[in-house]
Amino acid sequence: MNSESNEIKNKVKENSEKLMKLGSILAKNQFSYKIEEKNLKNIGKIELKIYKNIMNHP
Repeated sequence: MNSESNEIKNKVKENSEKLMKLGSILAKNQFSYKIEEKNLKNIGKIELKIYKNIMNHP
């Protein structure tokens, strides 16, 4: 029974480490996505300003 307990503890430890790594990867990807999304919004705003200036220019 002690060996079963050790096996379970080892599996839990392995899975915890895997989940921690996956969580870290997910957090980095979400951070990158938010930065890209923010940049795209800023580019869109700049393009809109340029378009409005072109349309208002005689």
